[in-house]
Amino acid sequence: MKVRYWGKNGKLAFLLSLFIAFLSVVFTWGFFDDSIKTHDSGWMAMRGNSYIAINYIDPKPIKTDVDGTNLYIAGYYLSDQLTNYFVLQADPNKDETKSLLVNADKLQQSPQRVFGSRNGSKPNPTIQEVVKEVSQSSDLDKEIRLYFEDDYFSITDLENQFQSLMIAVGVALLIYLVFAAAPNIYIFIHRRQAKRQAKEFFELYPELMGQIRSLESGASYVDRKAGVAIYRDHLVSFGQSFGFIDLRKAKKIVIANSTKYYSANPIALLVVFLSRSSSLVALGAKGKHKQTVEVNHRINKQDASYGFVQGIQAYSDDIDISFQ
Repeated sequence: MKVRYWGKNGKLAFLLSLFIAFLSVVFTWGFFDDSIKTHDSGWMAMRGNSYIAINYIDPKPIKTDVDGTNLYIAGYYLSDQLTNYFVLQADPNKDETKSLLVNADKLQQSPQRVFGSRNGSKPNPTIQEVVKEVSQSSDLDKEIRLYFEDDYFSITDLENQFQSLMIAVGVALLIYLVFAAAPNIYIFIHRRQAKRQAKEFFELYPELMGQIRSLESGASYVDRKAGVAIYRDHLVSFGQSFGFIDLRKAKKIVIANSTKYYSANPIALLVVFLSRSSSLVALGAKGKHKQTVEVNHRINKQDASYGFVQGIQAYSDDIDISFQ
């Protein structure tokens, strides 16, 4: 016997919270995976940064000075016999671009590997318009026009992978906070309530502080399976999160196995159903002074008639017991 601040219901709520966290990460990773990782498949990735091996470039730019960069028609191998063509955004002052232009006639035998991003970090309307014009130009070689990409590839304007990662983390956290709010609130409230109840109980019975096992020897009724005991004037729950009911104020005790007392809290209903547990709801005169504790095991009518009812009646014949 020990003081528990969360029992089976709390653990189930915690597992549910972890499961929601797992689903949040899986969903977010699946959605942002392409933006976060670096692709090395040899082709222009739909999202994120990737490596491609350029085997063709026309040294003459189709447009210059687009945000300090030039646009070129370039290509890379889709297969051993097939080249895919596209518009390349590159800085003419960078060594990588200079190497491509100097070795333009050698790229077919020795493709140059470059690192960039499809449509850059953010699609540039000016470049997109150029791509559209070039793809429809009658001056374009027939083979190039046939295998021409609708998007461009930038080796100067890369997608910020760290920013994408931070956005992914934020989205995953938001999904988790929204969908795991109910179980987390359940855990917080019940753990806080159990600590408050334990403090109040030990203020009433200081002789049990640090000696909770002594409760069993001094109890008039103990049900270890359900995790409840009657100690002097209080019905104590020790199997689940700690709690107690002041029997002096109770006129009726309802053994709640149904949804009636959980209709306003679907998460409580779910965890109680999964844990096969019950709650004891004590009502004072005219239904006032409602007190509730969770018990470790679902109490059915047969169990109650042999033990629980007798234990309560031994304390007082004036307390009515019913089931819901």
